[in-house]
Amino acid sequence: GVSDGVQCSACEAGTFNSAGGAAACETCPANSGSSTARVLCHCLAGFTGPEGGLCNVCFDCTSAVTFTATLGMTIAQLSTSARTAYVNGVAEAVSVAPSSVAIASVSEQFTRRRLLASTLVVATTVTVPKDMASSVATAATSENLNTALASSGISVVAVSARTVAAASPNGGNNNPASSGDTTTPEPGDTTTPE
Repeated sequence: GVSDGVQCSACEAGTFNSAGGAAACETCPANSGSSTARVLCHCLAGFTGPEGGLCNVCFDCTSAVTFTATLGMTIAQLSTSARTAYVNGVAEAVSVAPSSVAIASVSEQFTRRRLLASTLVVATTVTVPKDMASSVATAATSENLNTALASSGISVVAVSARTVAAASPNGGNNNPASSGDTTTPEPGDTTTPE
């Protein structure tokens, strides 16, 4: 857009502009990154500190929010660019940096109701500081994902209940069945059998 006759452009990853408009983008502090909105920096997983402030190494401060998203597409349609669009869309929907989102697995399911109709079940993990886990789990809804993915042509049919568990030191997540809280699905969300 244009602000006061000056052409505005989005800040690049790792930078932010809290003032809005045509103000210069600032670099995020060390060990932090900006969400896709790029108006504020958050500490990266494995670090803790105030939003926009210094981030220090921490232990046992990272959570993994996991869920499955059922997409209305085939495995052949899930190209590298579609995977990137999905990761970026999830990041936008839950207000984290795309580097915090990982696709754990993808499986194709065929339905008997509609001959040859298939969907993809995408197991997704979002690794975030513990204090952000609840808000990320709440934001990971089919409505929010569809809004964020609208321009990519990817349609989310359903999202499972989101599970929050402590992330393991190597960046993966522990078994969510043994530790962590499960959020309840929103109306209209369904758990997809795997």
